[in-house]
Amino acid sequence: MNSNPIYDKNVITVMNKDIKHVYVVKVEEGKSYSWCSCGKSTNQPFCDSSEISCEEKAVDYSSNSTKDVYFCGCKETANSPICDCNS
Repeated sequence: MNSNPIYDKNVITVMNKDIKHVYVVKVEEGKSYSWCSCGKSTNQPFCDSSEISCEEKAVDYSSNSTKDVYFCGCKETANSPICDCNS
């Protein structure tokens, strides 16, 4: 588990043969998150704005409850930003 004070989140990265790459993040009610869809962020799965083009590709996610969310890491999801690689 990795704690990052910039985004105030805990991230668990899961990798296995069935799930290509997923970030399990405990999101908080009322907070917004910017999921990086370009894959260039150094703070995956979220955009760190280090790439000029990243802002154009960031996907906003807001949570209406505190819960674990499975953010896509392979960037191939059809349900951005939620992982669907295991379906």
